[in-house]
Amino acid sequence: MTNCLHCGLEFVAKRNKKFCSDKCGKNNYKKRNLAKKRFYPKQCRKCKKEFVSDVAHLAGIPSKHLGYYCSNDCKESSLRAQQSKQTHQRRSKLKGGDSIDLYELADKSQWMCALCNQAIDKSNKHYRHNTNLQGPSIDHIVPISKGGKHTWDNVQLAHLICNSLRGNKELIAQ
Repeated sequence: MTNCLHCGLEFVAKRNKKFCSDKCGKNNYKKRNLAKKRFYPKQCRKCKKEFVSDVAHLAGIPSKHLGYYCSNDCKESSLRAQQSKQTHQRRSKLKGGDSIDLYELADKSQWMCALCNQAIDKSNKHYRHNTNLQGPSIDHIVPISKGGKHTWDNVQLAHLICNSLRGNKELIAQ
C-alpha cells in the first residue's frame, strides 16, 4: 500500500506508480508547472530593476499577473509623472498652446538652465509634488499670467529653484 502524492489516498501500487489514478497524475503535473512559472522575475516599468512579486504565493497565481512596479514608491512616482503630463496636455489644449515635453525641451537645450547658465544633472528628474529643487522645469519667457502662450518659442529650461525664484517676472534683455 502506498499513498498518492497528489491527493494522499492509499492505493495498491503497481510498477512503482506514485499516483492513484491518471487524473491525479495529470493534476499534479499541472500544479508543479504552475508553481515553476509563479515566481519568475519581472522588470519594473519605472526603475527597470528585476523583481519577483512578493504576493504571488499568497494569491496563488503566477507573478506575471501581479503589478508592474517593484515598490509602491516606483508606482506612485510613475503615476504622478503620468498625471502631471496629462494635466499639462489638458491645460495647453485649453489655452491653445503646444504639447511640450519637459525632457524633449531639456534635450534641445542640452540640459543647461537658461536663467543661471549652469548644467542640470540628468539624474535630478522633477515630477509634480517632488521637492528636487535642482531638477529641470519648464520656464515661460513671457509668463502665462502676463499673456504669454504655452508654445515652443515661449519656453526654456530652468532649474526648479531658479524658475520659482523668478516667479512671474518678465525677463529683461541683457
